[in-house]
Amino acid sequence: MKHPAIQCCGLLLLAVLWSCGAAQGAGGEDACAPGADCLLADACMGDACGAPADLGPLDAPSDTAEEPLPLPACHPNCVAPEGLTWVPLPGGGFTMGCSTGDGDCDLDENPAHGVTLGAFEMLDSEVTEGQFYGVMGFDPSALSLGSDYPVENVTWAQAQAFCVALGGRLPTEAQWEYAARAGGNTKYACGAETACLKDVAWYDHNAGGTKRIVKTKTANAWGLYDLTGNVWEWVADWYDQDYYGVSVRDNPPGPPTGNYRVIRGGAFINYYFVVFLRVSNRFANQPGAASDSLGFRCVRGGGD
Repeated sequence: MKHPAIQCCGLLLLAVLWSCGAAQGAGGEDACAPGADCLLADACMGDACGAPADLGPLDAPSDTAEEPLPLPACHPNCVAPEGLTWVPLPGGGFTMGCSTGDGDCDLDENPAHGVTLGAFEMLDSEVTEGQFYGVMGFDPSALSLGSDYPVENVTWAQAQAFCVALGGRLPTEAQWEYAARAGGNTKYACGAETACLKDVAWYDHNAGGTKRIVKTKTANAWGLYDLTGNVWEWVADWYDQDYYGVSVRDNPPGPPTGNYRVIRGGAFINYYFVVFLRVSNRFANQPGAASDSLGFRCVRGGGD
């Protein structure tokens, strides 16, 4: 059973420690107050616009999936986001899950299994504060550092709504791992040893305890940046620790229901726990819980 490990109230929380309470949702009380200029008023969770519901048992998925949100095409005053680059990724097959020779894999990364995906496009970087503001009309970031930094402190619903407004969606977990591996099968997206991380990732060893401007590390073989480190990334799938044992091979959509969504990639806080930066690592996060180390990127095509 794997619980979230995210940074909350400025502290790194590990495994099942949620001592600082449920993470505050994006936007805050003012951003989603009645009459406020907020795209996602309907997406706000709880009385404080983002306080998630009490965490339930991780192994007891809910009977029904979330109700679909009403998703407007764009914020009424939105502008076309700058710097969005869609990278076409070829369809193909790969081995998803525990990498060959990786002795740190958790049970939910097994069994390694073959997956075949259709072609799709993915944003070459995490969505930035400026891009999110341009489309959604507000910047939820707890670490609001500038337009070229990754947006964070977003709930799953807010991330999905941004992607839908662009004509896309969040990637499936399989699409995310396929893109991160970029044809490889090593423990880390960049290679078999931690030494390669400094070239491709912002993490605790080099980030100085905060997120960094996107696309300032080396891209992977397919031209994608920051899939390891900087901020965690929401994906579309519900979390099920046993899903890999029953997953279909072709374009797996993930479990039909659940209590938690999957987050991938690790963040600027993950060095002492560098295993979180492994390309097959999976974490479960309550969909209404936001964090200053959790962002996203979008895909389009491949089964929209």
